[in-house]
Amino acid sequence: MPDIIFLLDESASMTPHVKSYINGVNTLLTTQKQANPNSKFTMIKFSSEIKTLCVDTKMHTLPEFTSEFYKPNGITALYDAIGHAIKLKHTNRVTNSVIIILTDGEDNHSKNYTLETIAQQIMYMQRRGWVFVYIAANQNAQMIGEKLGIGTCLTYNETEKSIADVAHACSIAIGHAIYNWSGIPNQFCEEKMPTDVRDLIEEMENISI
Repeated sequence: MPDIIFLLDESASMTPHVKSYINGVNTLLTTQKQANPNSKFTMIKFSSEIKTLCVDTKMHTLPEFTSEFYKPNGITALYDAIGHAIKLKHTNRVTNSVIIILTDGEDNHSKNYTLETIAQQIMYMQRRGWVFVYIAANQNAQMIGEKLGIGTCLTYNETEKSIADVAHACSIAIGHAIYNWSGIPNQFCEEKMPTDVRDLIEEMENISI
């Protein structure tokens, strides 16, 4: 079973959509409890600080994700969060890991890592078989992901529907990784990984005429 590492932006800009993000995380956890109950799950939140919520917890034992665990504040130390996750898991010589990064903004606060140093670390871990997924709002996720050296990228916007689609896309990405490692089919391996799940109705409503 793979290790699943989930990096969740907890900066202040996430505040208006807390409920949708909590629902999205719970959708992902519920799905993975059924699909990969014995996988180990690590969750790291990032804002001005990096907070590790759980490490190597068996998926089927995870509690519901509630507002008690998610209180957005501060700004975005994205690169430091990725570096922390790699260091945490690489120390344990973990292989077959999926790192999912979800953010609504670009890095503006990292002190220990830069775009260049993180891109180098990502490339090194990819050579060891790790899979990285970059999911972002308010930016072109493909463009930023390319700078990081991440090929699997998804752009979304902060509507309830779009965030729900993100949760499903996370399970697709995990399913693809497991199939590539094991060769054993699963319920997600034949679904195409989306690159854009923005809610077009929301986009049209925001257009000024």
